[in-house]
Amino acid sequence: MKKRIRFLINTLAGGGAEKVLVELLNQLDPDMYDITLVTVTGGVRRHDLLEHITVRQIVPSGRQSTLLAKLVYKLPPRLFAKLFLPGDFDIEIAYLEGSPTRFMAAKRTNGRKLAFVHCDLSVNNLIQSLYPSKEDCLTEYQCFDKICFVSQKSKKGFEEAIGPVDNGCVIHNMINIDRIRAMAATETEEEYRTNGLKLVTVGRLTAAKGYDRLLRIVDDLEKEFSFELWILGDGEERAALEKLIAERDIRCVRLLGYRENPYPLLRKADLFVCASLSEGYSTAVTEAMVLALPVITTDCAGMDEILEQGKYGLIVENSEQALKAGLFNLLQNPEEMEKLRAAALEKSQTMTNQRAMREYTELFS
Repeated sequence: MKKRIRFLINTLAGGGAEKVLVELLNQLDPDMYDITLVTVTGGVRRHDLLEHITVRQIVPSGRQSTLLAKLVYKLPPRLFAKLFLPGDFDIEIAYLEGSPTRFMAAKRTNGRKLAFVHCDLSVNNLIQSLYPSKEDCLTEYQCFDKICFVSQKSKKGFEEAIGPVDNGCVIHNMINIDRIRAMAATETEEEYRTNGLKLVTVGRLTAAKGYDRLLRIVDDLEKEFSFELWILGDGEERAALEKLIAERDIRCVRLLGYRENPYPLLRKADLFVCASLSEGYSTAVTEAMVLALPVITTDCAGMDEILEQGKYGLIVENSEQALKAGLFNLLQNPEEMEKLRAAALEKSQTMTNQRAMREYTELFS
């Protein structure tokens, strides 16, 4: 008999957690699982889901969706669970910290309940305002059968910020390696306008991604070197970044917006740059490795695990000065870039989904 699994997440917008959730749902065996996904709002990822996955969107898409979503989020958790999480499932999953976890914690069920944590709360505590105290937060998480952290550092960060847990496990994000490589092989008209190093970064335009400091860095470096930086993604920081680019007259940067298929653009690049202040387990860096794209990144949760303590990519201290120094060294020393390129290629040849799928199968057993 199939196991009935219900997932809850805020939205299916273009963020990393939404992306890896879609990949996970699509790769779960439909002969083993009857899958339902509940979202408050919709988003660009919805059309990526396979047809056998049932989707329940609480707030219809349209002009009033933002206002209605705000009202939904203000509902008491027990009322939300009663209205929007009816019935019993074998496994109930809050796939994101914050509101999904609060709502799912209030759900009364005879099945198992799991909660996922995708960030490093010791660096960026996104949920602190939702709870009267750390003790209340910890009590709520302890009502879940398992707390699933996406990296060792995200688990450590939770325990530093909230408190120790005895129901925690670490399970890395699922990605579709074959699909990424196939999509990367398609053509795109965009071309770099430089003969120098070609840089790329991918992610939502949010403060946590550190794009403002990356712009300041490239503003300084373009005075000495020839290179170009493509930034793929949209978000609430776009206007501020456009203003910073205009004020500083930064000419080496192109804001290319959200792309359903960013991989051909990554294929044209020489180097992936992650300037994030915090991450949980970076999907973008993982995908860069799949495409054998060299990586320089700030030291965030998950980077040691993806890059194996710097064996397969350059991890610098999480500061503007350290990232600038790292980029300066690569721009000035082509031989260092070649070492990174060789390491990325080596890593890409060993990547597989088998371990992650085995871990999820064990989790849902």
